[in-house]
Amino acid sequence: MVKVFRLRGGATSDENNQEKEDLSEEPELDQEEQDDEDDQDSKDESLLPLGDKMGEGLKTTQGIFNQLLSLNYFLLIFVLIGVVSVVQLIYAIYKKLSGDKKAIDMTEQDKEDTISRFGSNVISSDQFNNFGTDGGVFHFIINVNNNNTLWEPDNHYWKYLMIMTDSYDSPEELADEDPRCWSETSNQYPGIWIHPYRNDLLVVVNQSNDGGMNSGDAAANLDVSNRWLIENFPLGKYFYMAVALSNRKLDIYMDGNLRLSVPLNLDAPNVNSYQAFLRDKPSEGLDSTFNFTLGDVDISTVKRITSAVESRNN
Repeated sequence: MVKVFRLRGGATSDENNQEKEDLSEEPELDQEEQDDEDDQDSKDESLLPLGDKMGEGLKTTQGIFNQLLSLNYFLLIFVLIGVVSVVQLIYAIYKKLSGDKKAIDMTEQDKEDTISRFGSNVISSDQFNNFGTDGGVFHFIINVNNNNTLWEPDNHYWKYLMIMTDSYDSPEELADEDPRCWSETSNQYPGIWIHPYRNDLLVVVNQSNDGGMNSGDAAANLDVSNRWLIENFPLGKYFYMAVALSNRKLDIYMDGNLRLSVPLNLDAPNVNSYQAFLRDKPSEGLDSTFNFTLGDVDISTVKRITSAVESRNN
């Protein structure tokens, strides 16, 4: 007996072919899903070149920044040098100004003490020491009032303000002799004389006049280079004058201003017997006092005394 087996589905080959076709085909997306997928792919593709461009841009920017940074190093160095120079200049100016201010910024008591050191009408020889070789400074505080009698008609002659000399032994002897011209006194180192009819001062440095007070040829023994005129000293108020003298130089300050500076070439005098006599005659309308310091003139001292005297006038 022959059994006949029937294969399942074998009777329809079309069905088998249809299943194969169904397996080989991918499922189709609906139109909306397909559009979304295409858009996402497009975005991904567009981002890739932009990233590359940004990377290249960053590299270029970094290169430019490095170049600028290298240039800025040099610029920074120059700026720092300039700042240091300016700071040093400002400090130097501040130091000078603060030093000048310290020199003249005194209390009222300091000013009174400064002026109180003046007061002598005679400086004896023991105070001059090495003045002949080292030099020294005569400091004057003077007030010639507006009602003075110095230039009245009967007084039109030279009047000494101060004489440093060995020609007189005392103020009394000088008063008795009463010289009426700078040429009547020998060995003046220096002599300071008031003009016969003007508010001018004549400064005399005289080592050659040995003709004596009454010698008619005395003036001829003086060289003109030994005399200097200081014009227009103040009237009606106190003023300060400093006469700095050595055998090499003469400087004259009036109220802190340099009025005369000349080189000298003199033999250093032996001042052991010299004295300095100051004219102080209130009856003439003249009030004066002086002091003496050895050595070169000190500008801060000149400023300090000037400030004290100006304060006295206020």
